[in-house]
Amino acid sequence: MLVQQPLRYAQANEEAQLACASPHQFPLLQCLCSSLGKKDLRTNPSPVLKGRSLPLHTKIEFSRRNTTEEAKVEPIAASVLADYQLMPQLARHYPLAAALRQKVGALTGRSTVQARDVFDLTVLLAKAGGETDALRPVRAQVPKAIERAKDVSFADFKSQVVSYLKTEHVDEYARREAWDALQGQVVAQLEKVL
Repeated sequence: MLVQQPLRYAQANEEAQLACASPHQFPLLQCLCSSLGKKDLRTNPSPVLKGRSLPLHTKIEFSRRNTTEEAKVEPIAASVLADYQLMPQLARHYPLAAALRQKVGALTGRSTVQARDVFDLTVLLAKAGGETDALRPVRAQVPKAIERAKDVSFADFKSQVVSYLKTEHVDEYARREAWDALQGQVVAQLEKVL
């Protein structure tokens, strides 16, 4: 399962990706899943919880992908817990190297390219300090990943990513120059793998 919280989309690996989790492990997720009655909440990316004074704009996706990658169990970042008024909890997620490989796989394997994959790669590569060694096992996919990253338009980025960001980040990312820089950065980092 992947939980992407737009307020911290730029901190995806650490704070917003809770891969491999199941709803029963997280009361908030269980509440969302049972109240909406859906296994896949992509059709309702901004559920509002009863009893909250402000809506929690959260996108929840369940992943059933087959992978040989090992997941880690770690506490959810304190900043996420504070923003959503949650109690401390542990969550299973993929380590940075695995998340990088899986994101390249997502970029190359989807029938329709998603701007979020390019954005996520920017975040993950920044967390890796620009190191791309983790991508060597998927080197054969990198040329296609570069091509697909270049195919993402600014309009796609604006509608698929910017609309999920916290209000204070929208102005920063809603400019074409920001997208061009972000896209170019991903392409340059991926080219280092070749």
